[in-house]
Amino acid sequence: MEQVAEDNSSAAAQVAIFSKIAQAGFPLTLPLKAEVLAAPLEVVSDALAAAVEYRDRHEVRNPIGLLRDAISQCWKLGGSEHPKATKAAEPGFKEWFDLAHRLRLVTASQMVGDEQYVLTNDDEWEPWDFLAAAFPIARLREMLT
Repeated sequence: MEQVAEDNSSAAAQVAIFSKIAQAGFPLTLPLKAEVLAAPLEVVSDALAAAVEYRDRHEVRNPIGLLRDAISQCWKLGGSEHPKATKAAEPGFKEWFDLAHRLRLVTASQMVGDEQYVLTNDDEWEPWDFLAAAFPIARLREMLT
């Protein structure tokens, strides 16, 4: 009887963590579910919080991969640094990228060395400072109105 109760609470905990993951905006793919099921619940919970924290501070092109990395590397809140994040985005980049993305000028971003690049609609990676000079934030705001 004890084993059944443990299994039921374990199943309830799995349902709860899957719900938290979905609510945080991470699509529940089969590989992600497998990663979650293979890890201790506390590791998954900590990793989810750390991945959300990371996602809120960086441009993330692959949220599922981010969360899988966070789980497999046992990230903890406040100390998560994705291996690909060698440097934070330039000041003002997030606002600029959000506006440019809404205008469909860019579709993605990445750091290459110490330089921020954006992917244009022509599928060309361009240095962000080059496009930011051509399309300053004030101009992007005007284009949206």
